[in-house]
This record gives sequence, structure tokens and C-alpha cells, in this order.
Amino acid sequence: MSGSALSAQQGINFGGTIGVKQFCQIVLVEDGVLAQSSDQQQLSSKEVGGAAGRLQITTTSGKYKVSIDTPAGFTAMPAGGGADVTYLSDYSLTGATAAAETSGATETKLKRGLTDMRAHFTANRLTDPFPAGTYSSVLTVRCE
Repeated sequence: MSGSALSAQQGINFGGTIGVKQFCQIVLVEDGVLAQSSDQQQLSSKEVGGAAGRLQITTTSGKYKVSIDTPAGFTAMPAGGGADVTYLSDYSLTGATAAAETSGATETKLKRGLTDMRAHFTANRLTDPFPAGTYSSVLTVRCE
């Protein structure tokens, strides 16, 4: 066979759109534990035998703030357990963002990365001691 070989060439274009996904993720590490004060007028995770709730918060940017909603009360309690009670929360942060004990309703700006949170719940009874029984509450942590 004689003759010349024909060749061809064609470029292939590649493209795509990359969206930067920003997020704040909260992961529960450990539930908190309430304990009673010696005068029986306070239930708190800060009392002897109590424990803070532990969470890990991951953010992809520094545009997020963390806070805890004002506690609404107990989700379970014996009869009369919620009468004349005030509720408080606070938290501290370590890791990418550091903050000493801060009122739960106060927003703290988070830095990018992994932050550990310790959240506390306190219920103060204004009159008589708390009635005997099982108490529980839920704190809502927000990252917005």
C-alpha cells in the first residue's frame, strides 16, 4: 500500500461549576446530668454529681454564631416540680473558638474549624425545695 496516512486532532473542553458549601454542624457527644444542691432549691449540671452536656461544632467559615435558646422548663418532672422555678443556661468553648463561661442567650462568633462546647443547665426554685422525683430538660443549641 502506498499513499499517505491521514491524521486528525480534536481538543476536548472540560468545565464545571464548583459551589462552596458553607455549613455549621452540631454533634452531641454526651448528654448532661442534673444534680441537686444541698438546700434542694437548685438542680444544675454544675452541682456535685452533675455534668455538662458536651457537643462538637464544625464550621466551614467564620460567619456563624452559636447560642443556646432560653430554657423553657422541664420536659419531665414530678407534680409541682415546675412551680416557682427560673431556668438558666450557659456554655464554654474550646478548640477553634475559645470562650469562658458565657450566658446561653449570648451569641458567640465561631471561627472556622472544630469547637468543643460544654453546656450547662440550671433550675432555681424560688420557694420550697424541689419535690422528689425525676427531672429532665432539653437545651436547644443554635448555630446560625
